[in-house]
Amino acid sequence: MKYDVVVIGGGSSGCRAAKANAAKGRSVCVVSAGLTLQATKPESEGRVYADLYELRKMGVAVLRGDTVLSGSWDGAKLLEVHTSNGLTLQADEFILATGRFFSKGLVSTMDTVFEPVLGADVDFPSDREKWFNADFFAPQPFEQIGVRTTADGHIFIKGEAAENVKAVGKILGGERHAKK
Repeated sequence: MKYDVVVIGGGSSGCRAAKANAAKGRSVCVVSAGLTLQATKPESEGRVYADLYELRKMGVAVLRGDTVLSGSWDGAKLLEVHTSNGLTLQADEFILATGRFFSKGLVSTMDTVFEPVLGADVDFPSDREKWFNADFFAPQPFEQIGVRTTADGHIFIKGEAAENVKAVGKILGGERHAKK
């Protein structure tokens, strides 16, 4: 299947990105691993992302309950992504909006932090003791961990900026993601 934009992640940032691109007349597909796409509060109550019905009304293809497992690259350009349901999705642009740790947009082991879908470079302290604060109620350093991007949001893969993949939302880490 071919789209103008494939959004990987159906949380608030992924929905906002899908809605913005669909409003420009672009063909959009959202791959949402969980059931995050659901009815939300109206914009007047502080929520600005689209619900499942609204996205579909805008012509957005929604793959709810599917997961992007990997991608195929030609140098620094992502050509397509492959899902757990056996689909291959091609696009001119991709948006990575998988969240951080709790949504498994980032995964940590005892030694490293990595982005499991596309293998984006992640900025994190090499000293694991600097990943957390022993005071549970204090700000936690791991909240600053996120994928490395260019100034305009393109992710890095093995030190090289991806031509057609941007990251949005909490996967950016720190205060770089939009808070609403």
